[in-house]
Amino acid sequence: MHAAAPCFRPPIRIPFRPKLQPRFPAMRDWFTFDNLPLTLIILLIIVSWLSFFSVILFGG
Repeated sequence: MHAAAPCFRPPIRIPFRPKLQPRFPAMRDWFTFDNLPLTLIILLIIVSWLSFFSVILFGG
């Protein structure tokens, strides 16, 4: 009997996937003068959540 030849599998080809576009701009682009409304909305949301949790945690 002869030894079986090693079975070389071809590498698995991953089908081409288009690069996903980021949902939001990069973080450094948020805090520019052009995106001032977006920046204000984000800051308003953050401050409101912080005050909400501070009332829950430290409120009498």
